[in-house]
Amino acid sequence: MEKVDYDRELYKNFQRGRALSDETIRRWMEAIAKYLPNPRRVTVLDLGSGTGRFAPHLAKYFHACVIGVEPSDKMRRIAEESNTDQRVSYIKGKAERIPVDDQRCDFAFLSMAIHHLDDIALGCRELHRVLKPDGLVFIRNGFRGRLVKAKYHEFFPSAWAIDNRNLPSVDRVETSFAANGFEMVDLVRIEQKMNDSLQAYYERIKSKSMSTFEFISDEEFQTGLLAMKAAAEDEIEPSPVVEAFDLLVFKKC
Repeated sequence: MEKVDYDRELYKNFQRGRALSDETIRRWMEAIAKYLPNPRRVTVLDLGSGTGRFAPHLAKYFHACVIGVEPSDKMRRIAEESNTDQRVSYIKGKAERIPVDDQRCDFAFLSMAIHHLDDIALGCRELHRVLKPDGLVFIRNGFRGRLVKAKYHEFFPSAWAIDNRNLPSVDRVETSFAANGFEMVDLVRIEQKMNDSLQAYYERIKSKSMSTFEFISDEEFQTGLLAMKAAAEDEIEPSPVVEAFDLLVFKKC
C-alpha cells in the first residue's frame, strides 16, 4: 500500500480513535489461546505494536514477556509513557529487520499491520528467524476479497475501494509465508463490537485515526462526517456497531 506516516498526524488520536472494549480484547485473546497448547509464561512479539493497544493484554492474559516492535517514534513514545507492566517493553524496529535475537519468541501477533509492510516476504523471513520451532504467527487484519463492509463505508464512498486496494489478499500473504518456512493453520472471521451506538461510533470516526482516511479528500471526510452525525442524531433506539476482522494463523515449519 502507499506509505502512511503515523508520525505526522495519525499518532495524535490513535489511542482514542482505535480503543477497544475489554470484551473485544478478551475475544481476541481467547481466539489466540485456542492454538496454544501451553499459553503461559511465553515470550510474545507484538509486531507493529503502535501505541500499545494489545501488548499489555497479551502480557496479562498469557503471563508473557511482550516485546513491542514499532517503527513510529511518536506511536512508540505514547506506548512507553502509558506502560505500567514491567513484562512489556517497546523497541524501535520494523518487520523487515526485527531487532530481536534468533528463536526468542513463542508467537508473534500483528494487528492491522501486515498491509503496512514494505516487503512481506522479507518480513516472513524475519518472523521465521525470531520464532522458536513450531512458533505461531497471528495476523489480525482485513484482507482483499474478504473485507466485510464496515459502517464507515456507508458514509465515505471512496473508502471501500481504498481499503480493497491497500489490503493484501489472503492468497498473497499465504504464498509469502509458505515460501519462507511457514504453513497456514487457520483463517477465521471474528466479529467485534466497535461501539454501543452510532453516536459513539461517530465520535470514534471523528478522530480520523484510521489510515484509510489519509487517502480521501478533506471535503469527502467532512461530508461523510456530517452525514454520520445526522444519522446518529436520528437514531431513536441506539444499536451496537459491529465490524468483522480476520484472524490468519501460521506455524513455523
